Amino acid sequence: MSYTISLDRDALATLAWIADRYTSAEILFDGSDYDAETETLTVPEHVAWEYAAALPEDNGNPNQSVPPCAGGPLAEALISFLDSIV
Repeated sequence: MSYTISLDRDALATLAWIADRYTSAEILFDGSDYDAETETLTVPEHVAWEYAAALPEDNGNPNQSVPPCAGGPLAEALISFLDSIV
């Protein structure tokens, strides 16, 4: 089983920036260069659960649903993603 996250170019750039700083985002971002306006990332189930488990540690808050510095469309997409696995 796998999950998907659709992100536009700006959201991907933000995710890449966050991935250099926080484990949860690093788990999701594979380091690829994406050229399209919108990309759909396929996330295997075990990786999705690793992401969910890393969020509280990155934030110091057990109820946090996005990595630090994630906002706007990226945050919305990550919240929807997290809701889909929980």
